[in-house]
Amino acid sequence: MIKRKHANELAALRRLALEDVLLASEADLREQAEEEGLDFNELAEKIRSSMREAAASVLREQLVKDRTPASTQRRASKCPSLERIKEAIREVFAREPELRVAFRDGRQQSQSDWESLYDDLVRLGALKPDERD
Repeated sequence: MIKRKHANELAALRRLALEDVLLASEADLREQAEEEGLDFNELAEKIRSSMREAAASVLREQLVKDRTPASTQRRASKCPSLERIKEAIREVFAREPELRVAFRDGRQQSQSDWESLYDDLVRLGALKPDERD
């Protein structure tokens, strides 16, 4: 219980700090960094990096939560065929060449690999299921 209380307090402090940063002008932030002897660009990159990591963490947690047995059952009822999944994924990568994917073995992908990639692309908004799905 004590750990949860501390975690909640830390989360509240982080929210307040973020609100403080968002409300401050760039000039104010630069001035504050100079007063503290910090390099503003380095500080900005640290903030950017921590925000990216926080966003990635939330996405990872959501993906884990979405892969529970209940979501697997939901998915099975509205799942397109494997060929349609492959076609849709190929269309996305042809349309958006900046997207990249790597498979662990670098060999042939299993059906679950294709389905998982399809689900991830849908969740990220890169792929929108259509009436064919």
